[in-house]
Amino acid sequence: MDVGVLSRVLKSCGRWRALADHVHNLPERQRPVGRALIADERKRLFHSAPSNPEWEHVYCAAIVAANTSMRPVEVKHLRRCDVDLVKKLVHVRRSKNETSHRVIPLNASAIEAAARMFERADLLGHTEPEHYLWPACQWGRFDATKPMLKWDTAWRALRDEAGLHGLRFHDLRHTVITELAEMGVADHVLESISGHLSRRMLEHYSHIRIDAKRQALDALDNLRRGGDAANGNGKPADDAEIATIVEVADDLTSQSRHSLLLSGSPPSGKLLIPRAERWPSG
Repeated sequence: MDVGVLSRVLKSCGRWRALADHVHNLPERQRPVGRALIADERKRLFHSAPSNPEWEHVYCAAIVAANTSMRPVEVKHLRRCDVDLVKKLVHVRRSKNETSHRVIPLNASAIEAAARMFERADLLGHTEPEHYLWPACQWGRFDATKPMLKWDTAWRALRDEAGLHGLRFHDLRHTVITELAEMGVADHVLESISGHLSRRMLEHYSHIRIDAKRQALDALDNLRRGGDAANGNGKPADDAEIATIVEVADDLTSQSRHSLLLSGSPPSGKLLIPRAERWPSG
């Protein structure tokens, strides 16, 4: 029986007050935070997509999500009028809650993926501003006045082809937020890009930020020590272990433009992925 109904019955009988102090809510079940992809996994995922034209819609959706932190429902509800390819902006108008309505700048990879969906829509005759870029499809017939409900079959086929069994589409959002946290992006900037984050999630990404700073300072110390300690594992650092300079653009954060040079990651893994390897072109 629902506890709320039971409490109302007891209140009507005048018995609730004697029991109220002994009734406590069960702790909420905590959902797993998510999985952040590493560089090799991203390469496998996005390099597998072009092998099957039937995956193009979910491939483009994944590129957009992986470069904007958008949720699956947010991508599915994008209309032509929500995406400005000239100003390089996307307006998120449909989300899990109103606090997640926002405007996100589009980088080159996201623009290219969105442009491919515009081309696809043009070929299908979906040219009205209110038409959805990922339209509903039933029995092989598209309806651009309604958003796609799910792409589970194509997504599972794509991720399994890449050998990433169990990967959720939502994990792409977790990946980009994790990378931004590793770069030291402030909480308010994270939320302006990703939308509302629970206190639990903010604390999680705060720990990631601290770990990233610790690895950066450890790498700096190892570099200064030189010799066998250069890469933190008892071996001299080589070019393959040196990451590129990562710059945080002025329009992403209120902090002054800065750069961080990482050299010789500790055994736990590299802090950041070189820019050239971050996303595939095309």
